[in-house]
Amino acid sequence: MARLRLADTHRLLGDIGVSADVLALLAEQRLAEAARALDTQARANDRTAVVALARLAHACTSGAPDTPGATESDFSHAAQRARDLSTEARLRIEASITFIRERRATMKKACADTRFDAQAIADRLRRAAAAGDEMSLWELGNEASAEAQRKHWTSAAMLGYVPAQVSLAQSLMSENLDNDPRLRDQLSFWLTSAARQSPRGKTMLAECMLNGCGVKPPDGSTAASLLEEAVLSGTAEALAPLQSIGGDDPAAPTDAQLFSLNAFLQRLNERGCYGEFYPGYAVNSHENQQQLALRLSPSGLEEAQRLTDGYWRDHGAQALSTLHCN
Repeated sequence: MARLRLADTHRLLGDIGVSADVLALLAEQRLAEAARALDTQARANDRTAVVALARLAHACTSGAPDTPGATESDFSHAAQRARDLSTEARLRIEASITFIRERRATMKKACADTRFDAQAIADRLRRAAAAGDEMSLWELGNEASAEAQRKHWTSAAMLGYVPAQVSLAQSLMSENLDNDPRLRDQLSFWLTSAARQSPRGKTMLAECMLNGCGVKPPDGSTAASLLEEAVLSGTAEALAPLQSIGGDDPAAPTDAQLFSLNAFLQRLNERGCYGEFYPGYAVNSHENQQQLALRLSPSGLEEAQRLTDGYWRDHGAQALSTLHCN
């Protein structure tokens, strides 16, 4: 459960790195103490603390972090499907749902008991952004209206800030690109930029390559390679589009590869690396693994197990680090 707490703390912070003491306070939901510590650091012109305090205040006042979490419907659905799993798996999933619900209730109370100087936070954030701090520009975009959002993200993205490149590309993907060729060019540029350093960026670029997306011709081979890289970096949502590549496509992964990649994500999830997504991911991965195993011969299953061990040996430590789970 400690890793579930830590994973959800990193979901709250995004890619903002805070000191170990503040991280521990946030993980334990001692928000008032964390806010005071961040405020002290922000007063000393620590720009990381400025952004972290802004994200904490925004999460408390809006009722949710910028990065969406699992829904109550997700939990109910996972609990229902878990009845068909082993007793051990079912009990772990049910315990995690209870823990997450209790943690959400505690978070709500902790937010109510924490005071934020909204004006001071906003002023510091704007000053840091005006001075060219890319994290602050990105966070201003997260909190801005739709009209101003893309402007802030573009400024941060042009400074090379990868989360802003991902946010900008994701925003552009939601547009009707057929009506504006300039947007197609922008999306192509920022997708490619985000994919260089971000597993999420790789996933989005690969999905465009599979679906056309208005900016990239279909390219199953490159898409499959990008998606496999993303999965092995711990990006769980990259597995579904990889599985969607038809078996008649030469780029389609084998059942042994899919089994092994699913097992790789299972190991990360069982370590609590996905926080409150644990119940849904656990059910999905168990069901997926059972279906894949039925399609493998005994020798194919042995090959898949060897491949799983190889994936974990070669990529496990890096994925744990990427997910802040080590």
